[in-house]
Amino acid sequence: MARRLPSDTSVKMADYQVLLLRKVGVAERVARIVSLSTTVMELSHNAIARANPGVSEADLKAKIAEHFYGKRLAKDLYNYLIQSK
Repeated sequence: MARRLPSDTSVKMADYQVLLLRKVGVAERVARIVSLSTTVMELSHNAIARANPGVSEADLKAKIAEHFYGKRLAKDLYNYLIQSK
């Protein structure tokens, strides 16, 4: 199976990145994954909030849930948040 590289990364640098990842332990790899995931979630939250100024916190959470998990879960979350007020 052919390896896909980002358009701005040479084969030499991609190989070097893989080498560096192999040198760090599992805990460090997991920490990096969690950090990147958290960053993506925060950036998405901020972008959705900016695109929907003035919406309630419940509506904002529902829009974020829809973005990440789909309409069905977002609807269930929205209903739960409304009922728990």
